[in-house]
Amino acid sequence: KELSTAGDNGSTLIVSPVPDQNYNVELHYLYEPISLTSQTTGTWISKNARNALLYGCLIEASTFMKGEPEIQVLYETRFGQEIPCRGSPYPQP
Repeated sequence: KELSTAGDNGSTLIVSPVPDQNYNVELHYLYEPISLTSQTTGTWISKNARNALLYGCLIEASTFMKGEPEIQVLYETRFGQEIPCRGSPYPQP
């Protein structure tokens, strides 16, 4: 019972022992895509305020998904708590 990849691009899956018939399978895997840029190692917020970045993304996702208003307020509150705590170089409203 061994699974491995073969080939230069990792697109081949070898199953061992060889199956006795055709089987339908569902494959779940993790993949790290190639970076869109190689000229940066991150931004100030991604390095210094990861929770703020998370809550900012959750705010936008909740808005897009038309989430519950209470959850939106929670995300906005947590976002507001994170930014001032990190010595942000960005002015506060």
